[in-house]
Amino acid sequence: MMTPWALRSKPPQPSDTEAALREERDRLQAMLDAMPHMLVELDGDRRLVRCRAGWLGPRSPLPEPVRGERFEDALPAPLARLARQVLDEVDEKGRSAGHEYEVPLAEGRRWHSVSASRLPCVTGGSAGYLVVISDTTEAHVQRQQAEQRARTDLAAAMDASHDGIAITDPDGRYLYMNRAHREMFGFTSPEEIIGRSWRDLYAPEVADHLAAVALPALEAEGGWRGEVVGRRLDGSDLPQEVSLTRKAGGGIICMSRNIAKRLREQQEQARLRDELQMAQRREIIGQLASGLAHDLNNLLAAIGGSATLIRDLGPGAAEAHAQRILSATEQAGALVRRFLSLGQRQSNRSRIDLRALLHEAADLVRAGLRNRTRLTLALPPEPVWVEADPTDILQVVLNLVINARDAIATAPPRETGYEITLALGAPDPAQLAGPFAAGAPGAGQGYVALTVSDNGPGIAPETQARVFQPYFSTKGAAGTGLGLAIVTGVLAANHGAVALASAPGAGTRFTVLWPIEARDLAEAPAAPTAATAGALTGCLTGRTVLVVDDHADVLRVLSAFLEQAGAEVVPCADPRDALAALRDDPTLWDLLVTDFDMPHVTGADLGQAANELAPDLPVVLITALPDWRSRMTRATPRFASVLGKPLARSDFLTAAEAAMRSAEAADAVG
Repeated sequence: MMTPWALRSKPPQPSDTEAALREERDRLQAMLDAMPHMLVELDGDRRLVRCRAGWLGPRSPLPEPVRGERFEDALPAPLARLARQVLDEVDEKGRSAGHEYEVPLAEGRRWHSVSASRLPCVTGGSAGYLVVISDTTEAHVQRQQAEQRARTDLAAAMDASHDGIAITDPDGRYLYMNRAHREMFGFTSPEEIIGRSWRDLYAPEVADHLAAVALPALEAEGGWRGEVVGRRLDGSDLPQEVSLTRKAGGGIICMSRNIAKRLREQQEQARLRDELQMAQRREIIGQLASGLAHDLNNLLAAIGGSATLIRDLGPGAAEAHAQRILSATEQAGALVRRFLSLGQRQSNRSRIDLRALLHEAADLVRAGLRNRTRLTLALPPEPVWVEADPTDILQVVLNLVINARDAIATAPPRETGYEITLALGAPDPAQLAGPFAAGAPGAGQGYVALTVSDNGPGIAPETQARVFQPYFSTKGAAGTGLGLAIVTGVLAANHGAVALASAPGAGTRFTVLWPIEARDLAEAPAAPTAATAGALTGCLTGRTVLVVDDHADVLRVLSAFLEQAGAEVVPCADPRDALAALRDDPTLWDLLVTDFDMPHVTGADLGQAANELAPDLPVVLITALPDWRSRMTRATPRFASVLGKPLARSDFLTAAEAAMRSAEAADAVG
């Protein structure tokens, strides 16, 4: 073996130069012997100067190089070629170079690396070379195993993906397609699709469109994304969202997702939005019609009543004119009723799981959330079945959630954001007890509790009393003031109730009690007809009647009808005066006749007070509002009869006398 070159860390002292050289040489030799590499020094002609033999261990021995021999000639042919390539690269580029190669040996194929670099000229000749050869078989095998594991894991991940993944060659033929992609198109095994063109999965016109649009984008930008309709193996359409990427070396990587369910959901949401918008329009028409009907019915009541009074003055022209007025009044009343039907829609009740509707409502609202607002659903794991019209439920939920969203949108931003919670469950005793802002639960009726709560700015107490009033809005020009009025109207039509709890800075909570079983509102008692009036005489002599109506002409007509029948009448244009009169002497009155829509105190409030102050006092409600029930904010008072305006004198007097007779009969039995 040749002696390796000496490396010094510092100049030795003259006294021990030979000993130091021997020691350093031995130490360097030990270090070189421990290295699993072959180190070779070549001169400028690539002839061997020094080397360390036994360089790759007993498994891959090579013949001992000879000093002065050309290095390439001492190596096996594959190794010689690689060594020459590395040295040529060093000469060409003037820097270190290295390559890894596979060489066949007696015990099998092994991998080695060869690297070389220039050595400085020391003796005045041309610069030499330092060559290092290493056995990298183990590292190469480990790397191959790692790459194989990575390929296996990648294939497993691609097969497990719910999205379709496919790879084509440069000619557009499939090299790979994962299970999701195959199942999407109806293929059961890879053999059915591998080698086929991507065009086979699309109708000719769709394939031509992709070739004209997607492929040029792939060439120019390296990728393309869009929605197309594929063709399944059975010929049916497959709506897809497709993402294409150009693969290095040619070919395409295709990511595909079946969007049929998403399109169905979008269509359903669009249908729901259209239906809700139509319902909103119907409600607005109904609100407008109701307001117009109220004013028109009051006018008709005054006209009709006045005509009746004129007709009773005596025969002649006045009677004929009065009869024409009465006829016109009846026709106008019929016209009002037809006009009101514009705002009505047919109920489409069915048995539904409320949880599904609440999910739909949440999906409709989430896109419009602002100010870092989250919408959370708190729903029970089991279905919550009710008998209802889905549109009614959505109207209630959407109006409440949108109100919360809009209130939060105007609040100051905060780091933790805001939250709206939509919850569903069985009502607890406190929720059933109230108090209620609108409606009231009926006795013996089962309910579910639907709660919309938020941690937003809350509602001031003075505003809470008005939020359910039609046309009242805190949104300025952006609000219609009909949202919560629609909620109360829907709840009234379905015998539900709503409670409101809020405070400034403490958020808001609306609790809706929705009946499990649907039932129509019981009609209030109507005036008895001539056939059922029995012993009614039309004479009210000796009766004391309190009449309340804020419309002066109607008040005069009603009072005149009663006075002509012999009653003593106390008319009140202000319901507060009537309430004071009831409190002063509840036993003074034989009958209370009241309008419904009045300022300060409604007819319902007045009727409720009469029920409490004088339980035996009959109350007759006369109203120009056909939808008065939807405006109730609490339980309906006991009305002996409910009459609509305009009304005939005979119907009014019959209802008044029947109400007093019924009260007397109940008194006698009691």
